[in-house]
Amino acid sequence: MNKFIKENRTFLVLLFIVVAIRLVSINMPILEGTAVRQIQTAMIARNLYTNGFNFLYPQVDFFGSDPGYFILEFPLLNFIVAVLYKLCGGVHEWIGRLISIAFFTGSVVFLFNLTRRLFEERTALITVGIFSISPLGLIYSRAFMPDFEMMFFLIGALYFMYLWSECDKNKFFWISAVFAMMAILSKLQSFYICIPLFIMIWQRQRLRFLFEARSWAYLLIVLIPTVSWYMHARNVHQAYYLPTSSFNFQMSSYLHPSLLFSPKFYIEMFEHGWMQMLTPVGFAMFLFGLFLKIESQQKRILLAWLSGTAVLMVTFSAAMFDPYYSLHFLPITSIFAARTVVWIWQYASKEMIFLHNRLALILAIILICALLGRYAAYAYIVPRGYRHIPMLAKIIEQVTDKNDLLVTSTPGGSATLYYSKHKGWCFGLPGNAPERTKEAIARIENLQKEGAKYFVSVCDDFLEQSADFQHYLRNRYVLVKEEPGLYSIFLLKQ
Repeated sequence: MNKFIKENRTFLVLLFIVVAIRLVSINMPILEGTAVRQIQTAMIARNLYTNGFNFLYPQVDFFGSDPGYFILEFPLLNFIVAVLYKLCGGVHEWIGRLISIAFFTGSVVFLFNLTRRLFEERTALITVGIFSISPLGLIYSRAFMPDFEMMFFLIGALYFMYLWSECDKNKFFWISAVFAMMAILSKLQSFYICIPLFIMIWQRQRLRFLFEARSWAYLLIVLIPTVSWYMHARNVHQAYYLPTSSFNFQMSSYLHPSLLFSPKFYIEMFEHGWMQMLTPVGFAMFLFGLFLKIESQQKRILLAWLSGTAVLMVTFSAAMFDPYYSLHFLPITSIFAARTVVWIWQYASKEMIFLHNRLALILAIILICALLGRYAAYAYIVPRGYRHIPMLAKIIEQVTDKNDLLVTSTPGGSATLYYSKHKGWCFGLPGNAPERTKEAIARIENLQKEGAKYFVSVCDDFLEQSADFQHYLRNRYVLVKEEPGLYSIFLLKQ
């Protein structure tokens, strides 16, 4: 043990620091980042805990009185958290954050060891440093979401496959298969991992892999559970008629070829994804690293990995506007960016004497920290429009019965349902378009017939933008409680 610590002292110190950073404010409400996605994950975990751990039928609370079955990825994170809720005697959202941090820690370990084998320890240390301080990575590695669960299994699959390609030990081959399966079960978008995995197998066996039983067994290990799960998910969604689900299992929902020819697509992806992922400094280092010379074996693996992420961008183009989808690019871009840092360290500094100037180094560190702070602060800040939701939830609990169905306005509708421990529906406000207002009124009245008892305007700033609809609410229903500029609660009774 002492030998291990001594040999890996720098890495362990770095790991301790980046984990400690993520533990700051771990008990804050799960309303930062992509709050809707966090709330969905937390709902499923809580319902598993309260309704009997049936992971085949995960449930959410925004389908009214229906069972609320909502199946996307395999709910491993949700199930682990639900079990820990049971062991800890209640629901604590920080447990969800802690499990995400644990998966992040495992991802860092795998990425460090993989990069160290591909290059050397210095490149590996810088790679995991960039990976760990990425603002986007910081936000979502401590969020109640399955993205770093996916990252853990994805990088692990590549690491164990690389070990097998070096020594041909079967145990690494089979472990890689299980990790690849879990990566795709964790996030369907992880399918692109097959490209770098194939290249590693090809480098070891060439065409011989086609005639080996274990190659086909690997494929079956990956495909059978994943296909079975997603077919089950599709069947459940169809059986319960869930048109509001974002997951309709049609490739056309994600593949929008026209986007690939739109400059706006790349601008938004750059601003909301890549800038938060790498900052301008990191992105420039990544681009430069693409042109640095590397050995052919390393080059094939890294370019296959990068090509896989490009395939992801094409096939899931419609989803790339969500920043957390850019996380798929983070490990491979961190490696290329680290290569740039090493090059500067080894070669450029010989010519650029100013790099030896301590003041210049200090200023560079300050600049990088400022750039990180510009984005990374979002990991610890709840947006202004969401800060009152925990307070609003307590008020809802006071003025309603626990079985009352709510209609909650978006944004913040699902979070309000979650924190108030109610079921109901999320409702998009119509704005001032007459036709949309008419449709919104009709939907409210239909939901009232389905059992909705209260309408909650979560953020009155948005209700103010729907003047006709607000007039309808105030004239037709009873205003139970309001805080001007924050929320309004209406009893859906004339």
